[in-house]
Amino acid sequence: MKLARENLALLEEQLQLNGKKKNNRFLGGDSIGLADIAGAGVLAHWLGVLEEVAGVSVVGGDGEYPAVRRWGREYLADEAVRACQPSGTSSWPTSTP
Repeated sequence: MKLARENLALLEEQLQLNGKKKNNRFLGGDSIGLADIAGAGVLAHWLGVLEEVAGVSVVGGDGEYPAVRRWGREYLADEAVRACQPSGTSSWPTSTP
């Protein structure tokens, strides 16, 4: 869990820098790119499943990682992503910032 949180902190830092310097919604700009699919695709779907099934909170429920949370929400809200998402899946993050 410690390593996961360290990696989330690195991702949080990059997303915040990217958003402040370039005002980008995603890692490569305003539209979803390969890095977003690889990162948010896994995080947004599988972390939600893990949190729901195992009853653990990887991202934390106390407002930790706000840029990662925003990134995951915006990724899941994208029309192309919604069209490919399996039905019956929960959206991530399950806890509110």
